[in-house]
Amino acid sequence: MNFEEIQINGHEGILHLRLWSPSEKPRALVLILHGYAEYGGRYAHVAEALVENGLAVLAPDHVGHGLSEGERALITDFGLVVDDLGAAAAAAFERLPSQMPLVLVGHSMGGLLAARFVQRWPERASGAAFFGAVIGDWKWAREVLSLPELPPEDSDPLGMSRDLEVCAAYEADPLVYRGLYKRALLEAEVIALDQFREEIDNIQIPVGFFHGTADPFVPYGDSLQAIEDMPSPAKTIKLYDGAKHELLNEINKKEVMSDLQRWVDDTLRDLKETST
Repeated sequence: MNFEEIQINGHEGILHLRLWSPSEKPRALVLILHGYAEYGGRYAHVAEALVENGLAVLAPDHVGHGLSEGERALITDFGLVVDDLGAAAAAAFERLPSQMPLVLVGHSMGGLLAARFVQRWPERASGAAFFGAVIGDWKWAREVLSLPELPPEDSDPLGMSRDLEVCAAYEADPLVYRGLYKRALLEAEVIALDQFREEIDNIQIPVGFFHGTADPFVPYGDSLQAIEDMPSPAKTIKLYDGAKHELLNEINKKEVMSDLQRWVDDTLRDLKETST
């Protein structure tokens, strides 16, 4: 397995990327898009498992997150972040032996970014998987934005997983933002959600929906409705009873990883069959 850390110019400074690849020619490039407050390096275990399945994996840190530059946990325009992701994918393809399919995997806020990527460039992605994704009507954000001041709340680590070691590691990680939500971020995310709904018919690739029924941050119902509204030719829907927000760090993460691997394999197989 090969691993490389890459830096490219983003819209607010330097972006930090991580690229894993197998020794043989990869079957596809998987672009992992992390959620709010965290960073791409938290998905190293996911990347390593995918590489064992013959896939290359790219995990960027969004602007203001992880090792990337920018004010901490602040995104003021999701369209500019999508621009960054397009540049990140191009940088990865330059380092891989040949062109190959691109598959997106988005967690939480990263799920919305994955959707907006597909809507911007429908021809660039062969499939998109949504994990605990913010793609429904985020009622909480709309409610707090109507207040003169945001409530003094942050994300309770115990909502991330039933695995208490995961929760403790999340809280102790110096690269995880532990401050309060910023109004400009919430405003930008609500705008991006509205744009997503307006352009939902542009998502015409296979999609996978993976969500915990006990997710305290992103209730699955509204996000599932968005999946059902997409005109995608193939939809895989997996609900995990009792699971919380970070499915890939849950106590049943082996089951979730197996489901993700199967979805990627099925998506690439169907792509090959339709192209021959």
